[in-house]
Amino acid sequence: MLLVKLDLSYLDEVVLLETPKGFVLFNIKRKILNAPKNVWSWFAHRATAEHVSFLVDYIKVDDKSVVWRSDGPGKELSEWIWRYCRNEKELIVGDEKLKDVIKSNMKRVMLFDNNYTAKELFLNEGLKESISKFGINVPTEAINAAFIGNAGSLHRCHVLVYHLGKDLREACDKLVPGIGGMIEDNLLYAKVMAKILIPKLVQDWEFSMSFPPDMVLKLQKAAAAADDVRKQIDYYTMYRTIRRCLIDLERLPQLKTKLLQRLKAYADRCSKQQELQITGKRYHTDVGGVAETSRGAAEDSPHASSEGYKKARPDEV
Repeated sequence: MLLVKLDLSYLDEVVLLETPKGFVLFNIKRKILNAPKNVWSWFAHRATAEHVSFLVDYIKVDDKSVVWRSDGPGKELSEWIWRYCRNEKELIVGDEKLKDVIKSNMKRVMLFDNNYTAKELFLNEGLKESISKFGINVPTEAINAAFIGNAGSLHRCHVLVYHLGKDLREACDKLVPGIGGMIEDNLLYAKVMAKILIPKLVQDWEFSMSFPPDMVLKLQKAAAAADDVRKQIDYYTMYRTIRRCLIDLERLPQLKTKLLQRLKAYADRCSKQQELQITGKRYHTDVGGVAETSRGAAEDSPHASSEGYKKARPDEV
């Protein structure tokens, strides 16, 4: 293989995966590895997967037995891997066995944390751990593409709602101090900030529609004290920021509820199917037991032959 020295500066983290006829290298953005248990959610949908990853190269390997040998992964694959993993570029390997081969025989290659494999990152327990927080539990064999897609959407909704509120509070608490600690609900907080900083956004909403009189008085004082702040802020940037928060903080919780209902309904169906399977097994066991008992009872009857009696109770003969 002719080795051409490549500019690897465009690569973040390189992932090696096996294909039916060879191996493929993908690049994934380093930022998503900051939370390894959430990596799966980036690949739940094609759009988000394409946002954080791209194909780097593919190699055909005719004899894969060489790859898995104790002295593997073979000259051809080794040179190909090294081509993209120079300059301390970390490699994430598809599975544990291949990772051990590369770790033993390609010591110059840096493996990601020396712990995670691609299988653990993309198909790890992070998915089940994430959905279990919402009270959803399904057996591994019941997890299909549709379930992963819905679970990924639920996870993204949950994260976005959290960060929308957090980011808005960080931006506005500096401008209107003392309000954030009094309002726990993020949507209400966004409405209050809109009323104080960009009144045009919530012309049909008043403090008195959501707060008691004493709280209304505090908010009115805060609004009156924010006259200078309104003149200093970048109006259009703040307008877009608060408007986006208002829209998303109303939309995303509703979407989150629908996704939860959908996933819980699927989990319930899986649970019922399992119960039916268990009941079916018990039924067949019970039927077999009843048949055996009936046969024994027949042999114990006065009309049973002595030969049958002997066969039924060999220990007593």
